[in-house]
Amino acid sequence: MVPKQGPRCSQKGQIGWFRRNHLVPVPEVDTLAELNAMIERWDEADDARRIRSRPRTVGEYFAAEQPLLAPLPDEPFETGRLFTLRVDHYSQISVRTNRYSVPVRLIGRTVRAMLHAPSWWSTTAARKSPGMNG
Repeated sequence: MVPKQGPRCSQKGQIGWFRRNHLVPVPEVDTLAELNAMIERWDEADDARRIRSRPRTVGEYFAAEQPLLAPLPDEPFETGRLFTLRVDHYSQISVRTNRYSVPVRLIGRTVRAMLHAPSWWSTTAARKSPGMNG
């Protein structure tokens, strides 16, 4: 017997479904506003979708869950992860699996680095770049 997935697993699965079905390959758009409009249309269409043999649509489930969601915070908060690192004798720091050069004057000192989620969409143009897969 397969254990029933909890709500977070289902939510992650739906985010993955949306990404795979709408954002792979990466849409070719001229502006971030155009991409946002496309995502909004896909999201609205997705409200009518029924997952497997469930009795309600995605939109109906969200309408039932929406009143239970906490409001967004009034004040901004940091979403990145802060690292305290020591600069090595090559004038580099290692953040997770990546190495970054820092000024030579910092060799042997402790520095702080903030790691944020990757953002590959530019505000001026959201065109597919040659280095992107898809």
